[in-house]
Amino acid sequence: MELPLLCMAMLGVLSKPIIFKIIRIFPKSRLVHILCHSIQGPPTISYILMETSGVMVSKKIMDNGHPDRFPLLATFKTRPDLLNYYCLASTPLGQTAYSDILKLFWELWVPVSQPQANFTLVDTGSGQMVVVSCLASEGSPPITYMLFRKDGHILIEETPHPGRPANFSFPVNKISAWYACQAKNIGSAQ
Repeated sequence: MELPLLCMAMLGVLSKPIIFKIIRIFPKSRLVHILCHSIQGPPTISYILMETSGVMVSKKIMDNGHPDRFPLLATFKTRPDLLNYYCLASTPLGQTAYSDILKLFWELWVPVSQPQANFTLVDTGSGQMVVVSCLASEGSPPITYMLFRKDGHILIEETPHPGRPANFSFPVNKISAWYACQAKNIGSAQ
């Protein structure tokens, strides 16, 4: 009776980490690798990547003790609740372990923060221009900036390269009394 207990003790309990790594960023999607790995256990482990809805995404058997990678293309059109995953690891002797749930949507797309707007008066030689520079300190790209009037009418909209501000310019004589800058991305609008 002691021999089976000894074997189970030597096998250890499977650990439960699940991690991801962004491989490539596209304007409206992310290519990620979800890694499933058990630090303890026998060399042969079956990994199954599951959606929290119960759908099996992929299954792989590893016999070298290394983590297994599951490539996944996550798009903006996917509902946040459909991008929740967990790993199931099992050994040939029937030991199983579940990872914590990875809520991938909220890991990949950070809502945009309130943008800062800087207004600068520039003399062009032929007249004066107002340059409005808008930049949000946080938010997953692409971020679209809009300059709008008090009545809500959008004057200009721009989607600059990630990390760059949107710069709007117009002649001083076109200024009305009130302007504001708004930023939006897939996560939110500010």
